[in-house]
Amino acid sequence: MRWMTLAVLTLGLTIGLTGCPAGDGDGPDEGRLPDPLANPYPYDDACDGFEGTPVAGSMGWFVGEYALLDDGRVEGFEAWAHIVNDRWREVSGAEDCKLVWNIAGVTGDPINCPSCQYSMSIDGTLNFEESDCLPEFIQQESAPFTETYNVRENSDGSTDFIYSESGRPLGTGTSDRQSANFRSDARCFFF
Repeated sequence: MRWMTLAVLTLGLTIGLTGCPAGDGDGPDEGRLPDPLANPYPYDDACDGFEGTPVAGSMGWFVGEYALLDDGRVEGFEAWAHIVNDRWREVSGAEDCKLVWNIAGVTGDPINCPSCQYSMSIDGTLNFEESDCLPEFIQQESAPFTETYNVRENSDGSTDFIYSESGRPLGTGTSDRQSANFRSDARCFFF
């Protein structure tokens, strides 16, 4: 995973998706990436450090928006938003920021998820122009990635994104078979 080198402390915040613009079926429009920091989670002081000791880090979450094309292709983006803590700001000059990946992939049958409607197998490539974190952090997270999500469309109109390999939830959003999106819960990341 993109953040495996980080110590992660799950906060269990459960604020719902605030709405990313839906795709038009022709792929994401240039320059219309919604800002994942535009509607942030409330900052949790637990992200200031461990057991009262300040540690450089952030409160972060992931968002994704995808166009589901008629030929089974998926195009879109994923972003990792960060609200930096005071210690990371002090030691590195970090500011609230985001990392953005361009996404391309395909939809398929669900994998080990009988209640899911489809899966998405995607490849992510860092978008250096849209990413605005510290240059050394951007470089650290610049490796391409591959992932597969199962997507479950619920009767209340929400959509659950689930890692196909582990079965762990990724986030909640919406899907209308032309577009899909998610927002993960926020959690602490320490560097």
